[in-house]
Amino acid sequence: MRIRDLALGAVLVLGVAPLARADDSRESARAHYARGVELAGKNSYAEALQEFNQAYIVSPEFAVLYNIGECHIALGHPTEAVEALSRYLREGGERIPAGRRELVKVQIDMLGAGKAPGLPAPAQKETVGGGPAAASQAARDTSRAHIARGNELAARNQYGAALREFTDAYATDGDFEILYNIGQCHVALGHPVEAIEAFSRYLSEGGERVPSGRGDLLGAQIAMLQSRIAELVIVVVGPDADVKLDGRELGRTPLPRPIRLNAGSYHVTVTPDTGPTVERDVTITEAQRMRLTIRLPFLPPGWSPEVAARVMESARAAAKAATAAAAANEVTQIEKIRSASSQQGTAGGSQGSAGGH
Repeated sequence: MRIRDLALGAVLVLGVAPLARADDSRESARAHYARGVELAGKNSYAEALQEFNQAYIVSPEFAVLYNIGECHIALGHPTEAVEALSRYLREGGERIPAGRRELVKVQIDMLGAGKAPGLPAPAQKETVGGGPAAASQAARDTSRAHIARGNELAARNQYGAALREFTDAYATDGDFEILYNIGQCHVALGHPVEAIEAFSRYLSEGGERVPSGRGDLLGAQIAMLQSRIAELVIVVVGPDADVKLDGRELGRTPLPRPIRLNAGSYHVTVTPDTGPTVERDVTITEAQRMRLTIRLPFLPPGWSPEVAARVMESARAAAKAATAAAAANEVTQIEKIRSASSQQGTAGGSQGSAGGH
């Protein structure tokens, strides 16, 4: 079974922003848009295109141009698709998330090169991903409900909440097409690592059911996302230890490979077999290659890890106190300099007054 709400919605709904016009125009545009999504879900792309065009005429919101462009792709109209998607970029400007802009540029380039990115294949009767031949109606209805909520949330640019709904839909139904929605949510959220994982699973689980055009598009998008991933190399000098990143087990030292990360801040914990745990905080930027070297403290013979931990804590407290004392001394010195300068100024003024008599 496939959830046909995703047939075009997987591509379209993430580009749709709430229509903002006078009430009558807004309601009319939303009605046309809703019919367009419904028709696209049935692979009736020509009729869906008409509805999306009407929605744009009534309320010319830039986001609808994305839907129009994707319908033209599905109908094999590369020239019209390039025109609609280019207008989408121009009219949307900075309101379009960076990840979505990059994806649309890839689509335009592929269309210009004669490689039209495709949409999911027509519905099949069987499920994918090793699921049963016919999902229960209850599971199907539950999955559709999650997808509907995910589409609605994504349309309001609430990608975190939409991601949770799509993830629940996939857990319920196991349809590989939902992985495309999950990947696009991760793109919008700036999670290239998770986006690549979702897209790769989409291609793997979909297999021959993924149209070649869509596979080409995802290949280009994955390559783009790869260039944004940061890498952290953790080198631990000292005894064997367990390493964690934000509480997630990375393994025993030496770690076999760099850790691929999204840009952000992370907490590294290194726990040796003997000795106290050492912690570090790191911040890594997009595409950065960082090397973090952690030197574990020497543990004298006969010292238990508990004793070593207390010694380390005392040393940290002493270092903190020394830093505070140095800062206080610096403030005192500054105040002395200010006081001396003030006294010199007063003395100079008094001399000047005396000279005037």
